[in-house]
Amino acid sequence: MTAADAVRESLRPVEDGVLEWARRRAGAIADAAEEDARRMLAAAQADADRLIDQARRQGEEAGARTAAGELAAARSAARSLVLGARRRAFEELRRRVLDELARRGDTPEVRALSDRMTAVALARGGEPAVVRPGSHGLDIVAGAGRRRAVVTPGALVDRQLAALATEVGGLWA
Repeated sequence: MTAADAVRESLRPVEDGVLEWARRRAGAIADAAEEDARRMLAAAQADADRLIDQARRQGEEAGARTAAGELAAARSAARSLVLGARRRAFEELRRRVLDELARRGDTPEVRALSDRMTAVALARGGEPAVVRPGSHGLDIVAGAGRRRAVVTPGALVDRQLAALATEVGGLWA
């Protein structure tokens, strides 16, 4: 087992905790986004139904063409709204996780995470020329010569959210 593997293994409990919290938050955010999407889809369907009735009154052939185009546009708009809601939910989850780390400040958990991140940066960057906390107090940079390793909470959160992408996608299916 390499030093990097040992560091990754030591980070596993922290990652598991963040992952569990992220799953719960993703579920809550996904539920809210799904409800918003249902309301938007119902409104879009109601608009499409109204347009179909109007098209029928104007003539069967012209109405059929109009309705098909309007329904496709309504479905496309609804799909865009759903995808936008999902994107906003993902961004909000990411922001909240990072805010929570920043909010916890100088707690034993955050100090332990910082120590682990420093070890990862040192393992990736070689002999340290620089090890410094960053904007969240947790951004770690290690470097020697031209080698540089940057380990940030954002990178850890992105990695966990990427791992969750399939699972979260299933919540929205």
